[in-house]
Order: sequence, then structure tokens, then C-alpha cells
Amino acid sequence: MEEEKIKRLLDRFESEIQLHWKRNSHFLLSSSILLVVLGLLNDENIHLVLGILGLTMNIVWLLVQHRSSKYIGYYKTEISKLDDIIFPQLPGSQMRFLGYVLPLPFILIWAVVIGIAIHPDYSLAEGISSVLANSTSG
Repeated sequence: MEEEKIKRLLDRFESEIQLHWKRNSHFLLSSSILLVVLGLLNDENIHLVLGILGLTMNIVWLLVQHRSSKYIGYYKTEISKLDDIIFPQLPGSQMRFLGYVLPLPFILIWAVVIGIAIHPDYSLAEGISSVLANSTSG
């Protein structure tokens, strides 16, 4: 009975890991395509809409990533309770936590896109130069 339970949990664990990385791939591809579309279109209104869409999509990605990571951790914990040989304690962090980092640059990019779309007369290069000049003069 216990072997059957371990097998079921392992199957769900492996399935969740596959879904976890498939979801990351889909979100990464979708975010990249949205950035390409942004680069092809030269209209502040469209940039604002794409920025809001991109930001929303990447926040959802981060939330989905978190939930998926929780499921993986749950199955790993439950399996470890039944058989501690399957998951040896290894130093370092788990690869699934890398997935938390993936949406963050996109969230930053989309926030900047929204900011520039709202203030089209603002130049990002001028803003960075201004910040750098103020930080070196003080």
C-alpha cells in the first residue's frame, strides 16, 4: 500500500515538474513575442496597452510560478515522509526556484514601457544620464 502511494505521489510530482517548466516556456515565449510586437509598432497608445498586457501577464506568470513551486514542494515533502532515500539532502538551492527569477526582468521592462508610454516626451537615455550625473556629482 505504501509503495503504491509513493508511486502515485512520484507520478504527480514528475507531472508537476514537467508542467512547471512547460508553463515557464510558454510565458517566456509569449513575453518575448509581445516585446517583438512592441518593437514593430510605433504608437504610444499601443505601447501603453501592450505594456499593461505584458505587465499583467508577467505578474500572473510570477503567481503561477509560486503556486507550481508550492505543489512541487508539497509532493516532495510527502514523498520524503514515506521514503527519505528518493530525495537525498543536497547542498545548494533547488532549480525550481530559478523560475521565480524569469518573470522579473520582464516585469521591469513592462513597467518602463508603461512609464514611457504615459510620458512620451521623457527619454529613458536622458533619465539614466541624469541619474548618473547626479550620483557622480554628489
